[in-house]
Amino acid sequence: MEIQEIKQRLPILQVLAHYNLKPDRSNHIKCPFHEDDKPSCRIYPDTNTFHCFGCGATGDGIEFIEKYEKCSKHEAILKAKQLCGSPEPIRIEKPKVKPVKENGTEVLTKAFTHFARSLNTKPKKAIEYLQSRKLDYKALAIGYDAGTLHKAKDITNEQKQEYLQAGLLKPDKFGRDNSYYTRFNNCIVFPLLDKNGNIKSLYGRHIEKGHHYLEGEHKGLYPKYPGQETTRLILTEAIIDAATLLQVPEVAKEYEILALYGTNGFTNEHTEAVSQLKELKEVVLFFDGDEAGTDAIKEIAVELKQINEKLIITVVDTPEGEDINSLAQGHENEIFTHLIENRKPFDFAQCMPFVFSIEKEKTTETESFTPPIASSLKVTPDFISYETGYLTITLWGGIEIHTVNRLRATLHIKLKANEYLSFRDTADLY
Repeated sequence: MEIQEIKQRLPILQVLAHYNLKPDRSNHIKCPFHEDDKPSCRIYPDTNTFHCFGCGATGDGIEFIEKYEKCSKHEAILKAKQLCGSPEPIRIEKPKVKPVKENGTEVLTKAFTHFARSLNTKPKKAIEYLQSRKLDYKALAIGYDAGTLHKAKDITNEQKQEYLQAGLLKPDKFGRDNSYYTRFNNCIVFPLLDKNGNIKSLYGRHIEKGHHYLEGEHKGLYPKYPGQETTRLILTEAIIDAATLLQVPEVAKEYEILALYGTNGFTNEHTEAVSQLKELKEVVLFFDGDEAGTDAIKEIAVELKQINEKLIITVVDTPEGEDINSLAQGHENEIFTHLIENRKPFDFAQCMPFVFSIEKEKTTETESFTPPIASSLKVTPDFISYETGYLTITLWGGIEIHTVNRLRATLHIKLKANEYLSFRDTADLY
């Protein structure tokens, strides 16, 4: 007997009866998965599923057994088969019908297609919001959640359960049958993609205030994983900022663009994506013009150096109190090319005092922290290298290849205790 057949043959009510649990008139039970003063776990006999409004536990009969017995998935399947009247050991084979996976690509793609179609009907509030944000829905892959995901004429109960499991739908707070509300109601919806270009998660920007992700850890990147040929990458603080830059041809043509999930949103997935870019030469940090943005630049610049010490890290000087999208609202596209062209190398020296304070704390109480004495000086036709006990200071010089009328000098200071923490600056001497 296959898993799908077990689910079809085993009613959720039979599972409950086995554990001496009986739903009340409104199909509620006291949730066995948390301390429940009053019945908060709703049973859905039509779909053989359950959902607790108190602790969020949700699933089908097999998942109920797994949670109740606190056993493995395999043990829960064996138990479910016994309840179906087939006690012999079960051989789990690949099901003919692909099982639903929480946040599965197919489910999210189906939902995003619905959101995109909703936006194509030009709902007034959504269009007005996009216009105020200078976002062109015809040029961007975005959608709009009008709260109708579960109201399509051809939707089945199975599809509703898929949306529930993916976190796109939430059961009615009052426990009414076939009544739901949507996770991204009144939000402009952006798809977050995996490295294969499939939708891994969704992000919603509310047209009045706030934003939402699917529950759980952030997954996927916007607008996509950077291509392997990427040499210059712009990191933005927010998804809406990345969407704004995608509409500037002069920028999108010359740079790959990647959004973070806020100032603290440089995730492991971002790190992995950047580390895979073997041709990457420069990362441009284009963050908000506020204290939080400035602090985030310092942290992320150091993280990027840890990924690839040879990366050039530059920073766009965003006007105080502005962000990328607010600049688009008040200026023409030329503001972005101007700011990016005038970007500056990140000053790693501003991180040095912090590092030296750490090194000082590492000394014992009997040791004193004294400046090191120079140990070597190396001079070659291409560079001068000067080493101390703590630093390696290198000065390169030469004629710039593309414009021979300039003499370029590059200074690189690297901390020996942490080779990824360094300062680099370049000057053109006319």
